[in-house]
Amino acid sequence: MQSQFIGNSNAPLTTTEISDLTNTSLRHFDTLTRVLIVHPDDTRKDFSHLLIPQIAEELFTHHGTQHLDTLSASGVHNTLSEIELRTKTGLTSEHYSDRVNLYSHNVNNTEELIDLDPISGEFLRATTNDYITQPVPLRLNSLLFDPYDLIITLSGTVPHEAVGFSGGTKIFLPGVAGREIIGVFHWAAAMVGVPNIIGTLNNPARRIIDEGASQILERISATPVLSFDMVYSEDTAHNVLPYGLGVGEGLQGFRESLKSAASLSAILHIRHVPRPQQV
Repeated sequence: MQSQFIGNSNAPLTTTEISDLTNTSLRHFDTLTRVLIVHPDDTRKDFSHLLIPQIAEELFTHHGTQHLDTLSASGVHNTLSEIELRTKTGLTSEHYSDRVNLYSHNVNNTEELIDLDPISGEFLRATTNDYITQPVPLRLNSLLFDPYDLIITLSGTVPHEAVGFSGGTKIFLPGVAGREIIGVFHWAAAMVGVPNIIGTLNNPARRIIDEGASQILERISATPVLSFDMVYSEDTAHNVLPYGLGVGEGLQGFRESLKSAASLSAILHIRHVPRPQQV
């Protein structure tokens, strides 16, 4: 599937525009009996609550979906309650409750994690200019490896002090990973320095995350994976306004969707000043 992006900085997206892109992306697939949606947790303010119900409706109406799981990518944050999950996903009890299961990643429950090959010390040495030299364990939530017909990830894209821009493969690492990986890419970011990394796409932290994600996608290569990247702002009452939405398939699709989302985020969220601010 060719990556797509809609949106600009002039006006928020309409519900119809979001729905059209969602439906067009999913209509590349036929029957999708079992689907997993991985989404941000409630520490991220985005429009998952608008997007997920539209995805669910399309799946149930046109793709014969009988089993929809959602997984909150809580990283090292607290797990979410059922009420918090329903609020975040926008899936109320009336939304096909007999076919929907809501899950929250729990980094402390090691029984839920599956080990992949570590990110090699050689890769980390080259990526961090000898700063990090030891391999890092790569452990992921076991739901990713269940027999799904499609996995959909949702991410919000804004400037991020540790990876340049949030979004893309960051939904996997650290979103649904073990604790080890978060320390590694934060150290890589510290090595470069926040002023040099925030608002960039090509940096050591992002390369480490993408390396881990490539292993995940290789492990589940029989399952197609779609990445939705959300770009948003707020109105004066701090309500989320959807300004952009990208979608891509596979690792290259993750990168292309993130690149488009980051370009719009840079316009909406970054202000350049002539000199460093004294704070």
